[in-house]
Amino acid sequence: MSDDWRVHAILTEPEHAGPMMRALHEHEVDVERDLHKRLGDKLPVSNDGNNIFIYASTGDQAEAAATALKEAAEGQSIEAKIEVTRWHPEAEEWRAPTEPLPESAEQLEAEHQAREKREAEESAQQGLQWQVRIDLEHRSEAITLERQLTDQGLRSLRRFKHLFLYCATEDDARDLAAQLESTTPAGAVITPEGTPWAGAWQTSHPFAILGGLGDS
Repeated sequence: MSDDWRVHAILTEPEHAGPMMRALHEHEVDVERDLHKRLGDKLPVSNDGNNIFIYASTGDQAEAAATALKEAAEGQSIEAKIEVTRWHPEAEEWRAPTEPLPESAEQLEAEHQAREKREAEESAQQGLQWQVRIDLEHRSEAITLERQLTDQGLRSLRRFKHLFLYCATEDDARDLAAQLESTTPAGAVITPEGTPWAGAWQTSHPFAILGGLGDS
């Protein structure tokens, strides 16, 4: 099933997540019996701290799941703010269901530009959010390419036979990756991707998350 719709319950107290999840699990029997035609398949449920998420394929499923969440919360006397949102793939964010998905080229471009602006702001506040990773076959190739990029005014960081260049937005990363295609050795793999770290952690431990790549 797809997960284009999401129900998000924000609990007032994090310790209520456990009772809420148990109540919701028990409520699944009623949901399956009384709302089967609306829900169809079972829906995935997860929680993170005081947040509970249910993902659905359709708006009807999401509304039925929101009802189940509300009833479970009321049954446990738990305060929770429940909202239904829909995924906008071009904007890459959850938005209110009242906001339709873009259809025209202009609407798609508007959402794309909104995402680029958001990524640029996040990069300015938290550290660069995108990177271009270059995986080379040999360490000597990485050393040579690092020097070449420096001569071109491009700053890179090397870990063994891997090079990393950082960018503010996805478009910047993809443009840089395309630019690097003509300067990398045969067999090199160039990947634009989101950085798995941000902010101060990136500054002080830029490669800790990668593990096992070494320091030289």
